[in-house]
Amino acid sequence: MTILVRHIHSLRVRLEWREIRTAHDRVLQYLHYLAQFRNQTVLSLDQPFKEIAAELGLTPETLSRALMQLEKTGAITRKRRLITLIEN
Repeated sequence: MTILVRHIHSLRVRLEWREIRTAHDRVLQYLHYLAQFRNQTVLSLDQPFKEIAAELGLTPETLSRALMQLEKTGAITRKRRLITLIEN
């Protein structure tokens, strides 16, 4: 039963991400969700970018641009597939 509840929650969260208009905000929300789920502020993205982008309803190129924008604004730091969320 617990597995089913977690799966339903996960699906609901994914639908909410797709309602977020900008790729920047969508990716940031995804990263915050991962950080909360894993109880970490340093995240290793173990899925291919193509899969993460599909999960967020983005193209891999848009995901990459959003990550660059988040890095440029100081919301994250990034070293390859290792992302650190910066608290504001």
